[in-house]
Amino acid sequence: MLPQIVSESTEYAQEIAVLVAQMPVEQAMQVYDFVLDLQMRGADIPSDSGNGKRLNGSATPMELDHEEKRWERAYMANRDHFRAMAQQALSDLDAGETLELVIENGKISAK
Repeated sequence: MLPQIVSESTEYAQEIAVLVAQMPVEQAMQVYDFVLDLQMRGADIPSDSGNGKRLNGSATPMELDHEEKRWERAYMANRDHFRAMAQQALSDLDAGETLELVIENGKISAK
């Protein structure tokens, strides 16, 4: 990475940290979630933040815990909707109205 880009990235990180520090914790968590989403989608985020902490690769226990809490919050916020979808899926299965998903040559198709 070019020194200028590293410097600009560090400056952005410092500015973002100032802004995030002023946010309520729920909003700060959303910023953190967004960065994790970028990493999972393959955004060009360095594997080391410069302070020895890994950003990419296998998740740390703290990252796993955060992801678990994030999914739990999403589920709790949409619990009734998820339960209704599950019930509909079971009804469709019982009625024979489902299709088998098959992966062939790296492509998913319904049969």
